[in-house]
Amino acid sequence: MTSKYNPLFNGEQSFLAGVAKIETAWNDDFSSVLEVYKWPDEQQATSVVADMDRAIEKGVKVIQGHSMYIGNAQKNDYIDDSYILMGKARFYKREFFPAMETFNYILQQFDKDLIVYDARLWLARCKIGMNNPSGALTDFELLYNNPKLPKELRVPVLASMAQMNIGLQDWPAVAANLDEAVRFSKRKEDRVRYTFIQAQALERAGETQQASDLYAKVVKMQPEYNFYFH
Repeated sequence: MTSKYNPLFNGEQSFLAGVAKIETAWNDDFSSVLEVYKWPDEQQATSVVADMDRAIEKGVKVIQGHSMYIGNAQKNDYIDDSYILMGKARFYKREFFPAMETFNYILQQFDKDLIVYDARLWLARCKIGMNNPSGALTDFELLYNNPKLPKELRVPVLASMAQMNIGLQDWPAVAANLDEAVRFSKRKEDRVRYTFIQAQALERAGETQQASDLYAKVVKMQPEYNFYFH
């Protein structure tokens, strides 16, 4: 309980504060296909180094101070959460190799826990950031085709696959990924963004009527002004 409600909680709050900084300062470029996720570039990442370093520091504190190995098994349920927090913070710093090492460690040490699905998702995202779509695709296939994939990760997996396929300019695949993501997404903000990007992808694939129908669908969702205008 000390792990959860003291250093881990503070580390998660620092991580969320850094993510909020990125998203608040984000400006969509509507002349291009939008990014599915607001992941920082090199310059943007510098603005959240302090937040992410604090998140990593708190994760390390939990691991060093509250780890409980009994019979070769970890008995503190918040140790794996601390590792995932550290990996995500490294991802937002664009320290992809250290982040991948963290997520791979989780896959090896906590292979019977549900957190391995989250770790593999973030591992695939690191590979997107490193421009390694073939490696990311292997991880996505393992996730997408696994009947045990937690329901709450279904949309993040599909949306991340769409982000990968935008980089590959595989517009039919982007549209298919986001069509499925929209059907399962519960947040209006996400449904608006996914539908808009799906329309952009279909437009670039030459499916202008389908794209037009989806742009009209976005308008009916009563989105924020930028999406409504464009």
